[in-house]
Amino acid sequence: MVGSLFSADAWNNVTFAAAEVREPTKNLPRALALGTGLVCTLYLLANVAYLNILPFWGDPKGTDVLARGLQYAAQDRVGTAAIEVALGAGAATIMAVAILLSTFGCNNGLILSGPRAYYAMAKDGVFFSAVGTLNPRSRVPVIAIALQGVWAAVIALMGHFDQILNYVVSIDVLFFGLTGASLLIFRARERREGVTGDDRIRVPGHPVTTIVFVAACWAVSLTTIIGHPKDAGVGLLILLIGAVVWATDQHTVNVRAVFDEHAADLHVMALRFISACNATAHGDPSVRFYKFTRREIQCLKLAAAGKTDEEIGTILSLAIPTVRFHLKKAGEKLGESGRLRTVQHAAALGFVSMRL
Repeated sequence: MVGSLFSADAWNNVTFAAAEVREPTKNLPRALALGTGLVCTLYLLANVAYLNILPFWGDPKGTDVLARGLQYAAQDRVGTAAIEVALGAGAATIMAVAILLSTFGCNNGLILSGPRAYYAMAKDGVFFSAVGTLNPRSRVPVIAIALQGVWAAVIALMGHFDQILNYVVSIDVLFFGLTGASLLIFRARERREGVTGDDRIRVPGHPVTTIVFVAACWAVSLTTIIGHPKDAGVGLLILLIGAVVWATDQHTVNVRAVFDEHAADLHVMALRFISACNATAHGDPSVRFYKFTRREIQCLKLAAAGKTDEEIGTILSLAIPTVRFHLKKAGEKLGESGRLRTVQHAAALGFVSMRL
């Protein structure tokens, strides 16, 4: 699924140019439906051709494409194997040229559409202001285009192709789901405000189709993160950095101040993520996903630093029974009963550091 979703990733990019489309409420849904429908049709026809040209089962030691079949096509290049059978061995070059042209066509669309999003973000004050400028001669967002090119090159150098697929797609489909969820919120807001009219974009089967779409996107994102926690973790880290930058409404981002303000919450989230990754990597049912609250983490850290319950209460402005309650709840989650054993167990798992 990851490879297929990545290959069809730009299906929604026409919406980036919504401000320049005539009658967008009518033409954008048509463009999306026709575009995705045409691609789906081509994919289905291609697979029908593959199944009719090549045998499904094959021998991994086969000496030609027919002997290897679909099952053991060289490097999983089924299209190349099919065209070799149809047009001869030299047809592999034709397939390579076709893929190259398709790649350039895709890049053309991405270069035209992607920078529009960064440009709009800069105009809204949630991205670097320089990205929101146009070249006085060509009237295009040159800085936004250059930024996208540099960032694409950085990503290309960050790992193997499969790794890049995992951390790009896991976040991509997450935001597809968020886009669908936003429609549910907007429709609910319109009902509360009594907004009606023919200028709204109609969504057939809403809200059922929207909920199914959101659930499917988030299911793919979750399974990718669980199946490839390290690769998807890179995407989550990039997302987190972007969230910190976006969260401030200042033109000059004071990252340190933003981090200090949300450090406790970020720490808890990071620990939860590490715990989930460890549980997945070990594949051991005895490895548990520990989910502590922010207060529990704070109490554990101070207890590990040698603070008494009274001192913890003073530092956190909590009553002593409340401090003991949080430590007790943390101990229950860890399967421990005593204060010392709870702190030691938390330290062993990396949640806190014991003071020697």
